[in-house]
Amino acid sequence: MVSISPLVVFMNMSTLISAENDELMTPENLYESGLEQHKIGALTAAEELYAQALLIDPDFLPALHMTSTLAFQRGDNAAAFKGLQRVINLGHQTAMVWWHYGCVLVAVGEFNEAVKAFSTALEKKPDDADLLINLGTAARQAGHSEIALMALKKGSTLLKTPDAYYEYALTLHQLGREADALAAYQQSLSIIPY
Repeated sequence: MVSISPLVVFMNMSTLISAENDELMTPENLYESGLEQHKIGALTAAEELYAQALLIDPDFLPALHMTSTLAFQRGDNAAAFKGLQRVINLGHQTAMVWWHYGCVLVAVGEFNEAVKAFSTALEKKPDDADLLINLGTAARQAGHSEIALMALKKGSTLLKTPDAYYEYALTLHQLGREADALAAYQQSLSIIPY
């Protein structure tokens, strides 16, 4: 008869890891497996793997970061906010962490703080078009039209998506530059894929 250790972790739907195989039970390996599940949309499996990594090391920053990201994806902005603040306070300050933090701040209506978060992310990843669009959108909502205009102009030029040009057009409209806003709206409409 085969005995199975009571400590078992699901890596994915077909693989089990027992506590007897310690090399596979590292926070890093559990996190990587969780990230793979996260990428394919298996959020519950990802969350369980991140939780297992955090059981081994409660301050394992990548798992804390992605647990907070999952909370945001599920609409739990309070948990996401608290988790990302902890991640930042513990020193995990990558562009992605600041980007996710900015998104949470926008979701809770903290537009000025979101502008700071996206700006910090851009210091680490200067020409990221998506970050520029996020910065511009948050800046527009915070009433910082000139910052918004600069970020959205650059971001829409790099990204060339309807949404990017639309956000740029909204900012131009907010500044009373109607002819430029109309041109940006038309640019947005000209690249809609349908």
